[in-house]
Amino acid sequence: MLIIQPLHDDIQTIRNIFASCRRDLSAQNIHQWDDQYPNIEVIRDDIHNETIYAAVVDDRIAGVISFDDQEMDEYTTVDWSMNDGKYLIVHRLAVHPEFQRLGIAKRLMDFVHETCIKQQIQSVRLDVYSGNPHAVAFYERLGYEHRGQVMFPRRIQPFYCMEKVLR
Repeated sequence: MLIIQPLHDDIQTIRNIFASCRRDLSAQNIHQWDDQYPNIEVIRDDIHNETIYAAVVDDRIAGVISFDDQEMDEYTTVDWSMNDGKYLIVHRLAVHPEFQRLGIAKRLMDFVHETCIKQQIQSVRLDVYSGNPHAVAFYERLGYEHRGQVMFPRRIQPFYCMEKVLR
């Protein structure tokens, strides 16, 4: 598996990954994403800003992750543990359902952690849909701690804000 920065030509492939994940989650009665988010514009911005990375397996993009230092307005109410250091925020992690049993999500998160350590960034923040127990448990297994919760438009349940302090 390789981790690369996708190109503009990969936008449709990435959109299809999000759509496949959305269908798979909906079949489990998990409604964290809809046809409005994430959308083509979000993907295009991630590629333009060089904040998205793709896991490639057998010459196919199997999953993606976006992260940067742009904090969402909703995060201002969260009691983060690292307020004086540098941090990055994971915005979107998706692995096509065909590839979900290969450990790609963990490898992408390891890539984020390794990138932060190289850049002397002290913590990683993210939000995870509380209605997605598998994702919540995944981040807990990676050592993320609950720091609060926020609501986003068009969602019934809150998103848990989680943080991992890197040593």
